[in-house]
Amino acid sequence: MIKNRDSLNQQGYKWSRHDWFYLGILLLMGIIIMFPGLSIRSLWGSEGRWAVIAREMIQSGNYFLPTINGVVYFDKPLLSYWAIILFALRDGVTEVSLRLPSVMAGIGACLITFAIGRRLFGSLSGFISGLLLMTTVMFIFWSRTGSAELLNLCAIWLMFWLFISGGLEGRFSNLFLIYNIGAVSAFIKGPIAPSVVIFAVILYSLVRILGKVNSLKNALLEEFSWILSRNGLSCILFGIIAFILLLLMPVWVTGSWESVQLMWRENVERFFAPFDHVEPAYAYFKHVMVFTAPWTLLVIASFFYYRTLWSEKTGQFILLITIGIFLFFTLSGSRRSYYILPLIPALMIITGKVLTDFLEKNRPLYLKFFFLLTGVLVGLSGFSLLYIYLRMDSLRHVSEPIICFFMIIGAILTIVFTLRKRIRQAFIIHLIMVLILEVWVFTTGVALAERQRRDLRTFSQVIQKTLAGIGNEKIVIFRDVSSSLIFYLNRGRIKEIYNGQALKEFIRQHREGFIIVDLKNLKDFNEEIDFFNQDLKPVVIEKGCEKRGECVALYRFSHD
Repeated sequence: MIKNRDSLNQQGYKWSRHDWFYLGILLLMGIIIMFPGLSIRSLWGSEGRWAVIAREMIQSGNYFLPTINGVVYFDKPLLSYWAIILFALRDGVTEVSLRLPSVMAGIGACLITFAIGRRLFGSLSGFISGLLLMTTVMFIFWSRTGSAELLNLCAIWLMFWLFISGGLEGRFSNLFLIYNIGAVSAFIKGPIAPSVVIFAVILYSLVRILGKVNSLKNALLEEFSWILSRNGLSCILFGIIAFILLLLMPVWVTGSWESVQLMWRENVERFFAPFDHVEPAYAYFKHVMVFTAPWTLLVIASFFYYRTLWSEKTGQFILLITIGIFLFFTLSGSRRSYYILPLIPALMIITGKVLTDFLEKNRPLYLKFFFLLTGVLVGLSGFSLLYIYLRMDSLRHVSEPIICFFMIIGAILTIVFTLRKRIRQAFIIHLIMVLILEVWVFTTGVALAERQRRDLRTFSQVIQKTLAGIGNEKIVIFRDVSSSLIFYLNRGRIKEIYNGQALKEFIRQHREGFIIVDLKNLKDFNEEIDFFNQDLKPVVIEKGCEKRGECVALYRFSHD
């Protein structure tokens, strides 16, 4: 029973059999969605950096000095690399071990979302919130991508959970964990995780104070007990000490202050005076629409429900936390689409609450309309697979008409059940449709897409055959190439040349040699070669293309 009607601890601490059952279902679904086909997709985007750095840390035995091709490369704090290394101790760094930390963090974030939704709105609402998050397409994508994003997201929501389960009330154990998790998580992507959490909770506490202006002093001490109480102040001190020690550890081991400079440059400078990734202030309104698919329409509909949510303290909390997260990233001068990922669990908790009320017969007409439309859109995605099967030979697969059949039948049943006010059945069918489609997309769909591009994994196999028996002393990289290619070549350190004079010297020293060139540097490369020796003509052996048409070429020279 709830002793304090104003408390966020709506469900208490004791878990029922239903709670554990829901948790088990979410865990099982996480395994089904997240684990299959992790090695199908070749390295994407910046994954190559994490892969190479983690592997070279293992090879060198220096876990405090990140390098790419032997060159020091401070781009992110060390914890995300260490997480990969933990899964790579047995079989080395592979696509699977690279992505496993994100997979585990993604599943963990769904379980935390369930726990928060349960605490705020009840078990069923928490369960639906976890289901929605786990089946959000971009959340799945980033949970299956080797990066720091999901580790950062999981840390953020673990701190939020600790806040609502006792931290806001000044409980020492919760506050101690919050501030120390914040200190540790600062070494995933910088102090983003603790900053966004503190910012959002401050916003919540300030709004709560506004309703208690008659007793401002007492309200201030009550709502800010997590920072102004003896427990709060002592735990903050512990967290600051932990952060400083962790910050200085790489300096002590390596003798370099570059890790500290990285923390300042990539977080403080990027936030207040961005030097890249500059987008307009409204950018995240657009990105949220994409990052909440296929539940975008339901998320939008849920905000028509805000008055009902605001009537309870629990609803106020999640609404203000959502606003706080959105404002934090919007205020930052540097904006990228995936920066908004930590907002998605909050939106799914809100949508989960609204859907729960919807399932329990509080059914406004507009919500029914959006629910029907969401079902229709998923059905249309089935038709798109049929179109691909009939019109695009290169992407044709026998599973496409089968998936199409299930999607269409499921869409029809969703519409029929909704119109007949059998909402639970409609939601279950709709969820099954989404699950089937997403499992297909991230396994068979990804495999089909991989066949269409000449990726660096394929190109590296060509280079490996060409360079069989050739020592690294006869190979150079002109300017720079993708770290993904360096990872797949797995030849140890290859010398990098940045100017024509060094290139000239390398060619003079070897009767035969090989040069790896990114095609964006091809013009400069040809100019250097032609300038030094008009008779020396490199021969293109093979080309391989990465995303966005970024290509790499291997050249061979031979002269007497």
